[in-house]
Amino acid sequence: LSAGGALVPEEFAQEVIAKMGDLTPLATKEFLRVMPMKSDTLRVPYLKTLPVAVYGTESTEPTGQTEPAWGNIELIAREALMIVPVSEQMIDDASVEMIGYMTDLFAEALARLRNLKLLLGSGSSEPEGVITNAAVTTNAYDTTNSGTKFRSVLRCYHAVKAAYRAGAIWLMSDIAQETLSGVLDSNNQPLLTQLMDEPFMRLRGKPVFITEAIGTATPTKAVFGNWKFVVFGDRMTMQAKTDNGGDSFRKREVQVRVIERYDAKVAQAEAFNVMTGIQ
Repeated sequence: LSAGGALVPEEFAQEVIAKMGDLTPLATKEFLRVMPMKSDTLRVPYLKTLPVAVYGTESTEPTGQTEPAWGNIELIAREALMIVPVSEQMIDDASVEMIGYMTDLFAEALARLRNLKLLLGSGSSEPEGVITNAAVTTNAYDTTNSGTKFRSVLRCYHAVKAAYRAGAIWLMSDIAQETLSGVLDSNNQPLLTQLMDEPFMRLRGKPVFITEAIGTATPTKAVFGNWKFVVFGDRMTMQAKTDNGGDSFRKREVQVRVIERYDAKVAQAEAFNVMTGIQ
């Protein structure tokens, strides 16, 4: 400023050009069976074996009937969170409402984590994923020719009983969708279809949703099933808080924290099938 000029502060633009994250079909929980948790542990009864009735005669105890068998799913609230510092200068100078924007951004990060773990979670200190559940059946994608590819999809579809298929969806990587887009059915028509007013494609009439949580390399997988048979224990929906005390005060920062607590496990493995080796 020795020449007598004036200091003009920098300004921030009116919007943020955001990096696009992975789509999260399970982010809204609309496909899940959500159960409120009033404590850190919730036990959910589930039916392992259906009862079977028989015919009998008067004054004779029936034989051959099968009684129902029960089990319990134990859900333990797991904590998913992010704590990120944001400079006060950025908050003050930005034309957009940065705290609200950052809260939404971190909420999306939690949603991506939830999406990942509901597919691939170990079940130990984190939710149990459908793909990693040992009881969920798998079906190998046969790449020999168009006929075997078509039949592989049919096997995956029909591996899930009709009662579950009523609310079933497909989850797959973009690579899997690209591969299956080239497969023809027995009438020489594309296996994947799309209605004019729908943002997603359909496979055997069921919606197809894309997620890179399954993986971005080939061979890849596709999951078909009814997510209402994954039980989701909701202990605490996402909460956001800010704090500028302690070291943050001296550094002129605001700590933004988002946190949610939940657990999830597969209640009926037969409601799902995983098609492997898609390439």
